[in-house]
Amino acid sequence: MKIRKICSLLAFSICGFALSSHAQGDIEKPPSVAEQTKKIIEVVNLYARAIACDADDGLSGKNIAAMTPLTNMLERDEAKFAVLWNGDLGCQGGSGTSGARLAIVGVGAGDTFYVNPYESEPAVDAGLPRYVERIVGATKDTLVFDVRDYSDRDANCCPSLRQRITIRQLPNGKWQRVSTKKLPPAKD
Repeated sequence: MKIRKICSLLAFSICGFALSSHAQGDIEKPPSVAEQTKKIIEVVNLYARAIACDADDGLSGKNIAAMTPLTNMLERDEAKFAVLWNGDLGCQGGSGTSGARLAIVGVGAGDTFYVNPYESEPAVDAGLPRYVERIVGATKDTLVFDVRDYSDRDANCCPSLRQRITIRQLPNGKWQRVSTKKLPPAKD
């Protein structure tokens, strides 16, 4: 009788361990890139509408750069995404008040995503010009953008100087431009 109880208890323990190991594997698996992209866009749209007017609702995966990708849910607190969006911070409504903005997104409890306000504009100035063509690349502390800036003869609507800029995030969360490279004129 005792041996049966011990065997049953041992089998139950092994079965329970196998179930918890399987469940642990499911917990470690992050949402798909498509689902991550969808959640990042949703949270940045909410953030942008809360702090700006004329916020661009046309965000897509092209606006997102994974500084530290989400590859394992057990390490989700290390995941970090940069999102480029456009809007008029504080709804100033003037000529030239709308422009490129940067939001930094992290992963919270479960599989929730949030904008980190201490690393995002307006709390920190990313130093981006008003017109950013695209995000070119990212590392855990740098972002590279193709941008347009103004020459002395450009109208407010139409910056003509194309540049590739690299910004680096400092330990205090602020951004600093570390390089600027001229690009050939656009073939509009």
